[in-house]
Amino acid sequence: MHILYSCVCPKLVVLHDNMNDETTIHRPEQYHKLIVGTTFIAIYQPEDFEQRKAYYHAKRPTNYVFKIQIACDFHHRVVHVSKGYPGSEHNITILRESGLLEQTQEDVQIIADKGYIGEQYVIIPRKKPHGGN
Repeated sequence: MHILYSCVCPKLVVLHDNMNDETTIHRPEQYHKLIVGTTFIAIYQPEDFEQRKAYYHAKRPTNYVFKIQIACDFHHRVVHVSKGYPGSEHNITILRESGLLEQTQEDVQIIADKGYIGEQYVIIPRKKPHGGN
């Protein structure tokens, strides 16, 4: 696990300046516990107009989807699967409504993509620079 923290985390996440300090109470390895993401399940186009609006998702080739949030720990164990949400639902809303935040201890940080910006316990991966690694 130490290799994961020393090699992968610095490339993926931006930490607060004082978190890398050895004197800080919560060093990075104490924070990074969960990885959260949303996946899509394609559905047929609903006949009802209101349902079409709710399940529409422009970034998917099928355009109509359910969204499901999945969380895993650094031991590759799935620790949370949300119920299905309409494709138009924002990731941060799914996180807030799923109950995962209430089940997570205060010292646990969640690594997620930019769709989850807005919660204090969520760390967003660094954006890859143009032409860089």
